[in-house]
Amino acid sequence: MVTTEPMITLTPLTSADPQWDRLSAEITPRLPNHISREELVAHLSFMPGHYWNHAEEGEIIWHLEAIHDFFKLVSAEDGDPSKPIVRLRHFPLRGFSEIIVCTWNRQGLFAKITGALAAAGANITEAHAYTRQDNVVMDYFKVVSKIGGGAVNDIIVEGVITYLRDCLSPLNPLDLRQVIKISHAKPEVPLEKEEPIVLWDAYSGDEYTQLHVETYDYMGLLYEVSLELADADLKIHMANVCTKNNWAMDDFLITDMFNRKVTDADRLNEVKNRLMRRLGIFE
Repeated sequence: MVTTEPMITLTPLTSADPQWDRLSAEITPRLPNHISREELVAHLSFMPGHYWNHAEEGEIIWHLEAIHDFFKLVSAEDGDPSKPIVRLRHFPLRGFSEIIVCTWNRQGLFAKITGALAAAGANITEAHAYTRQDNVVMDYFKVVSKIGGGAVNDIIVEGVITYLRDCLSPLNPLDLRQVIKISHAKPEVPLEKEEPIVLWDAYSGDEYTQLHVETYDYMGLLYEVSLELADADLKIHMANVCTKNNWAMDDFLITDMFNRKVTDADRLNEVKNRLMRRLGIFE
């Protein structure tokens, strides 16, 4: 199951938290000229607590710039409030790229982002979903190229932006499942394929329900799982993705759409059965 980290919490920081003073003192002198002190204070006030367990100083500034650009976009006279801001960084020597997506929160957003990444040919190795209290989403993905691994290229990045724009369109949104099915056929599964494993843990964490999924890996798997969770009105806050020898072992931290821990056994069992059905096995 998920290894619970200290202080994995949805509760934002307050000015009374020692971490607030430390972060404010470290980041303020490094803010770009176009990012105001008020924007940093809003970020400190609105981001869920578990964000600060992962974000480093340089990442926080990168995120602030994306959020700044998003508000600039939506406040423009001809701005499109449905259009996301997508930013990326490449780490070729370390063999991966990082992509962040900033937009307004909406039902099934995380699933659509993972679907756009899969459709463009980006394999997700790590993901974190953050929703600020002002309803702004800042989702983070560590990705590698489907072909050969390593950092993604510009063609993949342009594909992500295009697919994400099209699937978030309020008019005739793109069906990503069909795109993935056509573009990335599932590999042949060995005859001795093991059945998927879906396990819930509603007791270990204080604010989250934990989900563990194991199954044969294929392009778009994270999209399939997150889409099923979205259809069940469940919200992903963190996804740790691990694949070895074509076997995926993915862990998620889940709440309902109101950020409440889910403990109802019947509801969890129903979602488990739906996941098993979507993954090809039904118990």
